[in-house]
Amino acid sequence: MDKKEIIKQLHESSNWIYETSNYEESNEPHIKDMLEGIENAINNLSMEVIEVDISFYHPNDDETKKVYDIEGMEEEFQYKLKQVIKSK
Repeated sequence: MDKKEIIKQLHESSNWIYETSNYEESNEPHIKDMLEGIENAINNLSMEVIEVDISFYHPNDDETKKVYDIEGMEEEFQYKLKQVIKSK
């Protein structure tokens, strides 16, 4: 199941909850919380982002020091960007 299908199902669920609960007439906080949770999930799934893991290395094998592995993170980003471009 892809993101679009999940988003569609979440919209349908939200509409069903809204219609069956008479939301406008109800002040029940759990219904409001459910609908807000579904809306947040839809918003998060709708975002087009490339996530890259934060990585570190330890200079001179000194475990007390952490340095961002910028080169490694950039390589991961470039790889993922190429995958996105190929899939479109």
